[in-house]
Amino acid sequence: MKHKFCFLAIFMALGSASYAGLVTSLPGGTIDAMPADNDGGVNGPIVFDGITWTATGDGVGYFGYTSSWGFGGNGSWTGALGPMAGVNDETDSMTFAPSSPVSGIGGFLNYVPGETATIAVYNASNALIESDTLSFTTSGANDTGEFLGFSESTPDIAYFTLTGGFIGLTDLTVETSAVPEPGTIGMTLAGLGLLMLMRKRIAPALR
Repeated sequence: MKHKFCFLAIFMALGSASYAGLVTSLPGGTIDAMPADNDGGVNGPIVFDGITWTATGDGVGYFGYTSSWGFGGNGSWTGALGPMAGVNDETDSMTFAPSSPVSGIGGFLNYVPGETATIAVYNASNALIESDTLSFTTSGANDTGEFLGFSESTPDIAYFTLTGGFIGLTDLTVETSAVPEPGTIGMTLAGLGLLMLMRKRIAPALR
């Protein structure tokens, strides 16, 4: 009975291992290239590389933009990072929707510090999966920012929404199969090690 309990505890620990929500990279992802359309004051929909982009609000959405975009104290993007999408407003939003649900999505972001800017992912039933309010600051130099996104253990992400803060995104990255966190890998290895140890302890009792 004691051994059965040990095995059950190990498998429960392995089963409870989870994937990250907010992430700063998607190593298994691919960049979906945004065309240099330089569309300003649009709402979409605009489809590129299997992704549908839309924006809310009247004339605040910019897609495939390659000119300068200011982020106040967080500097400016000069166009050197490649085409970007942005919302030229404090409250409206833009959405990236893959053609089918994915396990991870994100991009290189910047926003105006002091304004409220949020990122979030939703499932196909329009239920919120994860969200985060941006709080990073940069040196104020040009073409700075942070990569942020979300990664889930299963392909449940139907769309990625960025709201407010004059937020901008480039290098949209999509991951179709999640990569375990280092902690998850460590837990798995530890569990296997415990299984081997228990096997050695049980084997003499069976002889």
